[in-house]
Amino acid sequence: MIEDIDPLLRENTMTDDKLENLRQHFRMLDNNKAVSELLIYRINFSNANIFQSLAPMLQKNRRLVNFILDQCELGLIGVSSLSFLLRKSSSIKHIYLSYNGNGNDSIGVLVAALNMLPELEVLDLERNRIGMHG
Repeated sequence: MIEDIDPLLRENTMTDDKLENLRQHFRMLDNNKAVSELLIYRINFSNANIFQSLAPMLQKNRRLVNFILDQCELGLIGVSSLSFLLRKSSSIKHIYLSYNGNGNDSIGVLVAALNMLPELEVLDLERNRIGMHG
């Protein structure tokens, strides 16, 4: 499965074909209850409403505690999609969103979703564009 995703990672611009391919890979996780950490690295989601594809897995998997998006360029659309996803999980304890290019407006959308995560212990927003100097 990793080999299939690798071409998506080489060029991070998301076309409709690449998004559908990624959605199919996410759907493969729907019934997987063993995943405790999910790492998504260097994919541009700034214009993509993709995270709903992971919602069934988050609802069923109570072992997922680490959710990591590193260098993904989320943008407001991506953060809105991510916020929807996070509302589906009650087990996530650590969210790492470093180097995603998030600004004050998109972080506000994310913070609204955090109220739905009773187990959340760590929110890492390192190296985003938050505040006056980012």
